[in-house]
Amino acid sequence: MAVTENSRIIKASRDKVWDLIADMENWSNWAPNAKNRVVYHHIIEKTQNVLICEEIEQISGFFKGTKHIDKYILTPKVKMEEVLIEGYLSGQAEITLSDSPEGTLAVARADITPKETWLKIVYFFVGGMLLHRFWDDFLAQLAAIAENA
Repeated sequence: MAVTENSRIIKASRDKVWDLIADMENWSNWAPNAKNRVVYHHIIEKTQNVLICEEIEQISGFFKGTKHIDKYILTPKVKMEEVLIEGYLSGQAEITLSDSPEGTLAVARADITPKETWLKIVYFFVGGMLLHRFWDDFLAQLAAIAENA
């Protein structure tokens, strides 16, 4: 199991930050050369504020995950919750937004457990670090887009 909590002040309005988070199909365009990034993110089903997505992430430049299915629950301008429902990992993550004097405070929390034996071994040694880097980079990419839009 790997757990992380990352936060970042984004010098942009909560509306602007939320619009980027909610535009999930464009996540893979944020930083196409980053070592930690969303490679593919496609909405396959949408019912009000619940989305089912296919996705692939790249972690630390060497591990490009296989396609998996996640469920997202959106509370507009406040929270995006992610539940991993099919694939090589299980667990959940969320990003919560709140106002800050400098703009928007984005907090990402994740609790992920691998299902595959080989991945359990990797996660035992470096899972927390990899998960922390992925979400730190995700928030940095979000900030770069929001602050420069």
